[in-house]
Amino acid sequence: MPSRASAFITSICIFTLWSPAAVQSFAADEPLARITVKAGKHTRIDTPVSVALDGITYTELALYEIKGSHRSPVAKKIEPGNPPRLWWILDGTTRPGEERIYELMEGRSYAERSVLVLITRNDAFLEIETRGSKILRYNHAVVPPPQGQSELFSRSGFIHPLWSPSGDVLTNIHPPDHIHHLGIWMPWTHTKFQGKDVDFWNLKEGQGTVRFVKFLSTTSGSVYGGFQAEHDHV
Repeated sequence: MPSRASAFITSICIFTLWSPAAVQSFAADEPLARITVKAGKHTRIDTPVSVALDGITYTELALYEIKGSHRSPVAKKIEPGNPPRLWWILDGTTRPGEERIYELMEGRSYAERSVLVLITRNDAFLEIETRGSKILRYNHAVVPPPQGQSELFSRSGFIHPLWSPSGDVLTNIHPPDHIHHLGIWMPWTHTKFQGKDVDFWNLKEGQGTVRFVKFLSTTSGSVYGGFQAEHDHV
């Protein structure tokens, strides 16, 4: 019987950059918080930003950008944690030295209906896409090796394809000179279990492999999306 040598979590979340934001809290009859985002010395283009929601416990929150006397709803996502974090996209171009003002209110806005990062899943793989363009595919079913190759090169729990923004495929699996390579994968090479040296990377040695176990979470949303999966090193 094979032994379970270890289990670990692989987390994939799609973000880009982070920009600092300052939070100023207000009284109960005013916005819950006013947030000033400073571009600093760099041009920011569609940049995700986040702030910690210390002391804010409302279950329904709406975010608005303030431009003069005009208030525009902004899609946001709350990341669970202690404290939770508020995420949104600093959409468009924000030039060096510029500041943008946001207000956090109790309630919901129609901006929450949009989905920027979408997760889809079937019996073989999970895919992440944005605005109709694919980002990556995570293979949770076992993918066999090319015909004529040893079954030792069968594996699950890896990313392929990974697509560029223009749609080019950036990864490969089972290349002729490295049959054991599978896109973006997560094997340990130099390990020891119960006194034995085990190599989970060089599959031809037959010492070990990595198997997908289960999904722990998947997240689609208007700001970010991703998944968590559990693997066994066997």
